[in-house]
Amino acid sequence: MKNVAIVACGLAPFGVRKATWRELVQEASKAVFDDVQNLDKKDIDSLFVGAAMPERFAFQSHVAPLVAEQVGIVPHKVVTRTELACSSGQSAVRTAGRQSSRG
Repeated sequence: MKNVAIVACGLAPFGVRKATWRELVQEASKAVFDDVQNLDKKDIDSLFVGAAMPERFAFQSHVAPLVAEQVGIVPHKVVTRTELACSSGQSAVRTAGRQSSRG
């Protein structure tokens, strides 16, 4: 089993805003790279996005590849979205841990 670590976290500000889904992604990803100074985009091999009904609430589908594009990363292992209502983010973390332990 491999060791798995969350090395950074980024959030966009909460609340009712006139920001698009893409703008929220950019804000959150900027926070990630601000959180870890030496994190290089080339070091990211997988992307797990937790999102609850973006098709309905943001009129946006295929959000995992969109996030990769907006952030400017090219994951070479896994790019996926998880959805589990309010636990979508938790599901993404759990899925990432399970996938990473498989090698």
